[in-house]
Amino acid sequence: MKREEKKTLSQKPSEELESLLVKKQEEFELEKIAALGKKSKNVKMVKNLKLEIARLKTWIRETELKGVGKGQEELVLSEVEG
Repeated sequence: MKREEKKTLSQKPSEELESLLVKKQEEFELEKIAALGKKSKNVKMVKNLKLEIARLKTWIRETELKGVGKGQEELVLSEVEG
């Protein structure tokens, strides 16, 4: 009987360690998924910002071609200087 008790006692810690290991692996996987989610959000945000910058650049070019941009720059400079 003592041998059986020893076996169950020696098996118990390994079972606890195994369950702890499984739990830690699950936590790690969840953290990994969360990190990937954050990364994809950041990637989307950067793409949106790049698109917005491109839109603004084209708008600036269009307004400068019309002569609106240059006149406004001169007006702003004269207000700052004056």
